[in-house]
Amino acid sequence: MRSLKLCAKYFLFLILISVFISGCMFSYTAKSAYFQMEMLNSRQSIDKVLAQNLLPQEQAERLAMVPKIKKFGENLGLSPTKNYGTYTVNWNRTILVFCACKPLAFQNETWIFPVVGKIPYLGFFRMKDARPWVNKYEAEGWDVWLRTAGAYSTGGKFKDPVTPAILENNEWRLAELISHELAHSTVWKKGQTDFNETFANVVGEEISDRWMIAHYGADSTELRQMREQRKDKQTFYQIINGLYNELNIIYCDKQFTDEQKLNLKNQLIISLQSRILNSNMTNKLGYANYVSRETWNNARLSQYRTYNNSREMFDALLAKYNGDIRSFIKKLKAIARDNENPWIALKKAID
Repeated sequence: MRSLKLCAKYFLFLILISVFISGCMFSYTAKSAYFQMEMLNSRQSIDKVLAQNLLPQEQAERLAMVPKIKKFGENLGLSPTKNYGTYTVNWNRTILVFCACKPLAFQNETWIFPVVGKIPYLGFFRMKDARPWVNKYEAEGWDVWLRTAGAYSTGGKFKDPVTPAILENNEWRLAELISHELAHSTVWKKGQTDFNETFANVVGEEISDRWMIAHYGADSTELRQMREQRKDKQTFYQIINGLYNELNIIYCDKQFTDEQKLNLKNQLIISLQSRILNSNMTNKLGYANYVSRETWNNARLSQYRTYNNSREMFDALLAKYNGDIRSFIKKLKAIARDNENPWIALKKAID
């Protein structure tokens, strides 16, 4: 019965979306709906999964933390939700995220869907479905990036489950990830991806920080190690943001030809590794090695920007509330609800 209800639900959902889209986007949506249905049909309650001992001990311990992390976040202002109350049993697909960007301008390809609005990425459940999109955009000259997703989320539109990939995170990353995704269920401004993701990043980090303090203490080794790693990550994001800004200046400068812009772009991207090695990061060698073995282009830089756009504005608002995360979340909910452009309202709130 549950399977039939889900089939009917997604069939109706697909019909509604098909009114707005056609062609390859209809095919994309149909496949997405099918694999989402497949995943949601594999859900079992966390309590049932734990009672049946279906997971290895370490994964079971991580899964048992999820309801506690959810409750912890709700006590700090996140909206109560039925998301992440279930686990996908015998389902372990890798969720992929695809994005494309102009090679000499930070102009992302976007897709418009009902409910969520305009977004700069597409999700896939199989490599063979994502690969044609990568090939198509590469052939047209776009910069592309295909990555794995840390979690599955519909922004609270359906009862999102915990997937095996989520349980691969250590404790503080798990708390950060779950809180980040639940932040989307609390605040989601249609068509404002950068605003939504940066807000969720701040909330995820702040709640996981408080989680570690509550469970290990303010002077614990666990908290110190987490903050050290997070400081490195924030420094890395600052380096990425600096590179993005420098490239954007070049792209907007009409005195350069496209060939000159491309040469300058390549030089700046090559400099990324040395920027890391010259930083004050604790794990600079690890980050430098990571950068050296990956492909860096506008698509990838834009995605980093999406998740950290004007982060300082959110930090300033949190500081204005003296670190009171509940008041911070409440204010951002009001900003997203009452303003067509949340960025303008956010700036006014911190002035």
